[in-house]
Amino acid sequence: MKQASLTTKKEGRSIDKIFATILAIILVGGLLMFISASLGVLAKNESKFYGILLSQLVFGLCGGLIALFLVSKIPYLFWRKYALIIFLGTIGLTLLVFVPGLGLSHGGARRWLTLGFTSIQPAELLKFGFIVYFAAWLSWAKGRVKNLKYSILPLTIMLAVIAAVLLKQPDTKSLILIIVTGFTMLFVSGVPWKYI
Repeated sequence: MKQASLTTKKEGRSIDKIFATILAIILVGGLLMFISASLGVLAKNESKFYGILLSQLVFGLCGGLIALFLVSKIPYLFWRKYALIIFLGTIGLTLLVFVPGLGLSHGGARRWLTLGFTSIQPAELLKFGFIVYFAAWLSWAKGRVKNLKYSILPLTIMLAVIAAVLLKQPDTKSLILIIVTGFTMLFVSGVPWKYI
């Protein structure tokens, strides 16, 4: 019995090898795609290309890995407990792009928040907030997800709210990604394909 508990404790701290492999493939693939897409910049201005590459490696890759490490230390129950607050907070943050002086407009779209030294696209955080909240919802609903009242209906309400915010910017790409993600989560949770 004592040996079993030690094994469980040790397994709880181990890294999921499949997840780590998928993450490594995505990181390497993303870096290669970024380099491939930036070859035009390299041809015109070599120093600018290396500057962009360095910023992507330092802030994107290293910053992302540090964030991954820190977030992995947070128990999943925290995400479940504060899922609604996170979701509503990210919607509120996305709405701030419409506040004069905070929202930054470019190319006919109003998708960025200016922080003085940099700008962020809050729709990226909204994607995270949606996934956390909908995952918490599906976890709460469990066996009831086959009932449309606990699956398709709440997803439709969430997507309607998100669509109202994103289409006003407009940011159709982010909306489509969130819709596809939501229906994929429904499918994985056990909702019959005919409903999806």
